[in-house]
Amino acid sequence: MARTEDKLVGTAKDVMSHNLDTVEAGVDSAIDGTKEAVHEFRNEAQHVVDQTLNRVKGVWEQQRPRIEGYMDSHPWIVLAGLVFLGFLFSRAQHAKSRQTGF
Repeated sequence: MARTEDKLVGTAKDVMSHNLDTVEAGVDSAIDGTKEAVHEFRNEAQHVVDQTLNRVKGVWEQQRPRIEGYMDSHPWIVLAGLVFLGFLFSRAQHAKSRQTGF
């Protein structure tokens, strides 16, 4: 009788070991698939960012002479605008720091 029980226990262990191996293989496969998807998504996102930055750079290079010409012909307006922007940003930062308590 003890031999039969030992065989049953051994068979149960083998079945359990096989099932755990199957589950482990499934989990490994899922992890590998997820890694591939994340890698592909990252590459696509990087490509979009590179395209966007190249477009912005191209537009900037086209508009730069016009902007520099305006700044050369109207320096006081540019200075006043920069001072005004500094004031707005400092107020926004001050309001933000009051809300957070820092």
